[in-house]
Amino acid sequence: MRRVWQRYWFPTGGRWNAGAARIAVATSVVFMLARLRDHALITAPEHARLETYDPAGILMLLGDTAPPPAVISIGYLLAWIAALALLAGVWTRIAAAVALASSLVVVSFTVSFTPEWPHDLNLPLLALLAVQGTRGGDVLGVDGWLRRRRGLPPPPADAYEWTPRLIQVICGLVFLAAFAFKIGHGRGLAWALSDNLRHQILSQFDLNRLPRTALADWLLESVWRYRIVAVLNLCNQLLPIFACALVHRPRLRAVLGVAFLLEVLGIGLVMGLWNPQWMPLAAVFFDWDRLGAWVRRRPLAAVEPGSAPLAPRPRRAISVFVAVFLAYDLLVSFAYPRIDQRLRTYPFSTYPMFAVIRARKPFDQHLDYAFIHGRFHVVGAGARADEVEAWLHGTYAYRKLYRIDDPVRLRERLTLALDDVRRRYPELPITAVQLWACIYHVPAYPAPARLEPHDIGIMGEITRDGGWTTALTRAVTESGRHALALPRGVTATTITATIDGEPTPHQLSYERQADRMLLSIPDGNVVLVVLHTTRADGSPLPLLLTRRTRKAWW
Repeated sequence: MRRVWQRYWFPTGGRWNAGAARIAVATSVVFMLARLRDHALITAPEHARLETYDPAGILMLLGDTAPPPAVISIGYLLAWIAALALLAGVWTRIAAAVALASSLVVVSFTVSFTPEWPHDLNLPLLALLAVQGTRGGDVLGVDGWLRRRRGLPPPPADAYEWTPRLIQVICGLVFLAAFAFKIGHGRGLAWALSDNLRHQILSQFDLNRLPRTALADWLLESVWRYRIVAVLNLCNQLLPIFACALVHRPRLRAVLGVAFLLEVLGIGLVMGLWNPQWMPLAAVFFDWDRLGAWVRRRPLAAVEPGSAPLAPRPRRAISVFVAVFLAYDLLVSFAYPRIDQRLRTYPFSTYPMFAVIRARKPFDQHLDYAFIHGRFHVVGAGARADEVEAWLHGTYAYRKLYRIDDPVRLRERLTLALDDVRRRYPELPITAVQLWACIYHVPAYPAPARLEPHDIGIMGEITRDGGWTTALTRAVTESGRHALALPRGVTATTITATIDGEPTPHQLSYERQADRMLLSIPDGNVVLVVLHTTRADGSPLPLLLTRRTRKAWW
């Protein structure tokens, strides 16, 4: 086993592969930093809302204390300088270490303010971690030019290939984890051979009030189109990991690299999620040493000069680094239920990538579909309400607020949402922001693909003067019934329960005892209990009391 490990990670050669990997990773980091250029927490870190700060990644070393704004600004500048130095191959190892440390601080800072972090920047950071200790500057880099100019002996010929191979494994594991989650949720091909992708497209665009891509619209027109593309998506996500076993089959490995690239492009073309920072990493799937030897019409061994093999100590250190890296990456990537948000060791993460099946059983039939989500209403925006609400739905920090069942935390987040929309749209007399629990219905195919929203109850409402309205509470079981606290100043008229997205709510009987109610909550996968009362002006006021779920709150 040890001999197999040594042959795989420390073969002779790979100088050009290591150089290409260095350039690919540096380019990926440059794209990542450019993506953050207009991020509010990067351009003005002093405006960060520290009350929502939950440190992730390297920032956990500071405890609950956020780094000063100057650290973020300096870190962003250092990350740029180090990434460009890595790209040029100048002081390659130092540049890689500085780029990693500064990028981790900056990116971890941006994800420390979101309920759940996005996954668009994980892969460049993991690749940057994998490139630590690389000798990638010896080819197509200033370091290699200086070494030759000084007449120094060539480095060990087996000190290169482990870097591109490690990055290749990381790239393959990202999509393998996504494939595994999709197969696991459906226990087979239900993710692809159902109306799931149709509903995924609607939830990605219509739910977040984003314009659909041209390809998404085209797919929605035919069941065969979206099911075939779903099958191809699964195949594309499975293929890249096989490249890791085809290190001696450069042509097949290149084909699998194209599959990796096509998957990244497909996510952008279909779902509108463009990740150009992932694309340069496809370079690690190509054998640049063999290509160079073929272009120069020389045997591969003739273009791989090298001195004695790596000494036992550095070889052992590299082996430990690779083993620990891969073991932890595998643990976090495939753990279910997801532990990445609890461990918070960013950028290590799971990659569900639309894995939950948005369809009803039996999956081979076209059936209506309904799911629960949050829906914002902005009071005072007038004719531009749709525009303002679309911005809230499309902002990652707010689109998942409906998952919060703690009224204190929900009030904090909605207060920030109200402040943000008033600052973004100062010309509008916005007076309040409401978050509703909403049921979205999707008519069965072949009906036109569309979402039909049905508001159920207000989870919380925050007004410009600080007024707060909510009835969220937790149900406590007592003698077979459920006790719910009654909000102060609220008189209940009726209480209803919406079960599993059914369009018609069920009226519940209850017993009033001082400041609480006793009732029986019906059985179901997702049950929404709503208290119906009135405002001071006599208008109806449906308030969400509690929810019971046996599956993910979607």
